Amino acid sequence: MAFTVLMAFGTAPTPLWPLYEARDHFGATTVTVAYASMVVGAAAAFLGLVHLSDRLGRRRVIVPALLAGIVASVVLIVWQDLPGLIAGRILNGVGLGLMASTATTYLHDLHHEARPERTGPVLPGIVATAANLGGLASGPLIAGAAAEWLPTPLITTQAIFTLAMAVCLVLVLSTPETVDLELPAAEPPSRFVLRPGGRRTFGAAGALGAFAFAILGLISSLGASVLHGTLHTDSHLVVGLAAFLMFLFPHGLRRPPALIAASAVTGKVHQGGPR
Repeated sequence: MAFTVLMAFGTAPTPLWPLYEARDHFGATTVTVAYASMVVGAAAAFLGLVHLSDRLGRRRVIVPALLAGIVASVVLIVWQDLPGLIAGRILNGVGLGLMASTATTYLHDLHHEARPERTGPVLPGIVATAANLGGLASGPLIAGAAAEWLPTPLITTQAIFTLAMAVCLVLVLSTPETVDLELPAAEPPSRFVLRPGGRRTFGAAGALGAFAFAILGLISSLGASVLHGTLHTDSHLVVGLAAFLMFLFPHGLRRPPALIAASAVTGKVHQGGPR
């Protein structure tokens, strides 16, 4: 649930970009920069912080991820101009980066503790992919509905997600820790390694996933502006619904490329010791 909510918070601005453009008087280029600032925060968290869950525990990383999301939403509420928007998006990205990798591993750990006789990683991988894509899809739909029917949508949307993330924070604090914190600090954490012969499939799946999400990022940053400006669509709900369908079915009604990539990676990657 926490994974889904934080991912939804990341894509929630998709139908709101025309409102931000009108409030802060900027154009499509600045929208792209504001959207990309979240990626900067996520990349920094991926590269510099995700390994901490192996030493500090999964929950001790997921909690700061949710706190980063809550702080980001507060920044977006109280700092209502372009620098505040970019700062909030960067913080949002940091939370997403911490959550995306750690939550997936946490799901594997919890599944292994609950079903130790089942060694295959398929079910946790499917759940993680569903939470990821489900969150990405639901964010614009929720924000579009808020913008369509609720007052002050730029504030109301953030308040909705602040409350949702606060509830998730309480729930996460009640979950068990799966990392043995009594292990010697010098012991290196386990890491994922490719199975023999899986390099080509892994590379193809990674490239496919990167391309799919690059297209989704481009459309989600500028799609609302195109629908409002070029196609003269005034309904924020319609824009949110379009983004919802795009994230949920990025390859039409066939299997989404991101889900294909996730399935391929799941089949070709396994957890191994340090090498």
